[in-house]
Amino acid sequence: MNTTNSKQKLNYIRQIIIGIGIIAIAVVVWWHIPDSFWKYLFFLRAPILWGLLLVALPLIATLLLPAMLRNLFVLRGPWQLTSVIVSANMAAIGVIINAYMLLKGAPDRFGLSPWLEISDIWQYGLAIALSLPICVTSYKLSKEEIKEKNPIQAVIFSVFLSLGLLFAVIQTKTWIFTNFANNKLLISFVEFITRHKTEGYILGTQPKPQQFLEGHLSNIAFFIVAFIVYGIIGLIFQPQSEPSDKKKEAAALMYVMLIIMMIAPLSGSLTFYFDYYRVPVFLLFVVIVALMYALFKVDHFFELNLNEANNHDPNDFKTAIEKRLEHQDKGKEEYQGKTLVVVCASGGGIQAAGWTVQVLTGLQEMLGESFTRAIGFISSVSGGSVGTMYYLDRFDPDPDKGYPESKEFENIFKSATEDSLDAVGWGLAYPDLWRIIGLPFLAPKMCDRGKVIETDWQGELKCPKNKQHLSDWKKQINKGEIPIPIFNATLVEDGRRFLISPMTFEEECKDKNVNVVDFNTLYPGKDMDIVTAARLSATFSYVSPISRYVGENPQGNYHIADGGYFDNSGVVTMVEWLNEWLDPQKGLNIKRVLLLQINAFPESTPSKSNIEGGWFQAIIGPLLTLFSVRDTTQLSRVSTEVELLQQRWENQVKIAYCPIFFPKNGKNGEYKPPLSWTLTKKQKQNIKNGWCGIKEEIGKQIGKQIEEEWKKWGFEDPSQKSTNEK
Repeated sequence: MNTTNSKQKLNYIRQIIIGIGIIAIAVVVWWHIPDSFWKYLFFLRAPILWGLLLVALPLIATLLLPAMLRNLFVLRGPWQLTSVIVSANMAAIGVIINAYMLLKGAPDRFGLSPWLEISDIWQYGLAIALSLPICVTSYKLSKEEIKEKNPIQAVIFSVFLSLGLLFAVIQTKTWIFTNFANNKLLISFVEFITRHKTEGYILGTQPKPQQFLEGHLSNIAFFIVAFIVYGIIGLIFQPQSEPSDKKKEAAALMYVMLIIMMIAPLSGSLTFYFDYYRVPVFLLFVVIVALMYALFKVDHFFELNLNEANNHDPNDFKTAIEKRLEHQDKGKEEYQGKTLVVVCASGGGIQAAGWTVQVLTGLQEMLGESFTRAIGFISSVSGGSVGTMYYLDRFDPDPDKGYPESKEFENIFKSATEDSLDAVGWGLAYPDLWRIIGLPFLAPKMCDRGKVIETDWQGELKCPKNKQHLSDWKKQINKGEIPIPIFNATLVEDGRRFLISPMTFEEECKDKNVNVVDFNTLYPGKDMDIVTAARLSATFSYVSPISRYVGENPQGNYHIADGGYFDNSGVVTMVEWLNEWLDPQKGLNIKRVLLLQINAFPESTPSKSNIEGGWFQAIIGPLLTLFSVRDTTQLSRVSTEVELLQQRWENQVKIAYCPIFFPKNGKNGEYKPPLSWTLTKKQKQNIKNGWCGIKEEIGKQIGKQIEEEWKKWGFEDPSQKSTNEK
C-alpha cells in the first residue's frame, strides 16, 4: 500500500514538473519572439487555417475518423484522381496567393514592419507542399481501386492541367495589371468602400499617380479563374438520373477542394478589410447569414403528388396479407395456419443498404423462393430503407412469383452499393454552399443535397426514367406481388415515429396522443416518390438535410429526419402491428411468424476504454455518452419488445426471432464497416464474404428457432438443398 502511494506521489510530482516546464518554455518563446510575428500570425489566420485544413484532412480521414471519411479519398477512376489532384493544387494556390496579399498589404494597412518577401517560385513550392498530403493520400488509397486504369497517367495529366490553370492565373493577372491597375473608376470605388482608408490597397496618393497593390491583383486574377472552373464543373457534373455506368461523376473530395478554393481567398480578403475596423468577421458572417435565412425563409423541402384515390379501407391489411400468402393454401391443406415472415432492416448508411439486400437475396438462395413469398413486411430504417427500395424494385411483376429472379441478385446488390457521396458533394458545393454563405436567392428552392441524392438513387432503379410512387407499390401489394414496405422516419417537431408506407396504420394512429403517425394519415390525398420516401427515412443531416413538405398541409407541416433517432431497428413498428393483427378476430389465420432483424454492423460487446479523463471527458464526455448508449439502449429495448411479443402469443402463435448481425471478423482479422455513403470494391466484397461466412450458421439458427419444421413453415430445408446441389 505504501509502495503504491509513493509511486502515485512521484508520478504527481513528475506531472507538476512537466507542467511548469511547458509554461516556462511558452513564456520564453513569447518573450523572445517579436510582437510583429504574433500580429502577422493574427492577420494571416484565415489562410493559415485553410492551409492547416489541407494538411490535416488526410490525417483526420485516415487516423481519427476512418469509418466516416477514409472513403472520401478512395477514387473510382483516373479522371477522378486527376480532378482531385488539380483541385487540391488550385485550393493550395488560392491559400498561398491570399497569404501573399496579406503579407504585402499588412505593413501599410496595419502599420507593421515588412516581414517576409516570398518570390513566385517559393509561393508555388509552398502551394505544392500544402496540396501534397491530399494528392499522395488519394493516390495511395485509390491505387488498388483503379490499378487497371493507369493511375500514373492520371497523375502526369493532372500535373500538366495544374500548370495550365496556373498559367491562366498568371496571364489573367498580367491582363488585369495592364488594363486596370491605374483605372481611376476602380480606384474611386475602393476609396468609397474603404472610406478613403486605402492603405494596403492602393499605392500613392493624389495628385500623384495611383495603382493597386500587386497582391490584390493576384488575388482577383485567381478568383476569376477559380470562378470559371467552379462554374464549368457545376454545369458539366450536375447529377442526372442515369445508371452509374452511363454517367460521369466528379469525386466528392474534389467538391471539398472547390469549396476551399472559392472560400479561402474570399475569407482572407474579408479579414484584411474588417480587421482595420476591429470587426470580427465570423460574427458578422453569422449575423448576415441568419438575417438572409430569415428574410428569404430558407428551408429544405420535399415534393408530394396528388393522389385523390388514396382512400383507406379497414380491410386493406387483411386483403394484402391474404393475397401475399395465398400460395401457402395451395396443396398444403394438411398444414394448419399460415407462415408470415417479417423483416426489420436497421440503419447504417450504404453498409446497411448493401447488407440488407445481401441477406435477403442470400436467404432466398438458401431457403428457396417460398421464403421470399412468405415475407409480408419489410420495416426499414435509414440505409436499410435504401436497400429495401432497390430490393423491391427488382421483384418479378408476375403475381404467381412475388420474388426477384436470381439473375437480378447482382443488379440489386450493385444498385444498393453504388456511390452516392459524389452527388451529395455537388449539392454541398453548389446550391447548399450558396445558402450557407448568405446567398440563398441564388439556389433553386427544390435543389439541395437531398434532391440530388434522390436523382442519383433514381438512376440506379431498374427503370430510371419511370418514377415509381407509393401508390404504384400499393397496387402491387394488393396483387400480392411485393411485401408491404415501411420506411421509418422521425418527425422533428414532436419526436413521433413517421411511417412512410403505401398502407394506412389507422389503428395505431387514430389516437392523437400516440407516438406514431403514418404517411396517409399525415398527408391525406397525397402521394410520394419511392426515392423520396427512402431519402426521408435516411436523412442524416450531414449527408441529406432535414426537410419538410413544400406546400401547405392542414395536418401540420413537419420536418422529417432519419428514423434511427427513435428506433434504428424497425422492430418497434412491427411489434405494434403484430400485437394488433395476430388477434384471431382479425381473421388472418397466422400461426407462425419468423421475425428477422438485419443488423448492418457487428454485435457490440463491452470493451475497455483507452481514453483518459481530464478536459476531454469534461467537454466531450456527455456527447460521447449519448452516442454510446444509443445502440445498446435500442438493442436492449428490441430484445425486451420481442420477448413480450412472444410471451403474449405463446399459446396461439409460434414466433421465432432471428437477429442477423454483420460478422465481426473477416478473412484478414477484424473488419470495421464504414459509415459513409460510398464503398470500395474491397468493402463490397467484404459484405458478400460476410454473408458467405455466416449463412450456414444463420441456417442452423433459423432451423433451431422453428424446430426444423421446414416444410410446415413453407421453406426448403437448406441442408437438403446443399446436398442436392452437391
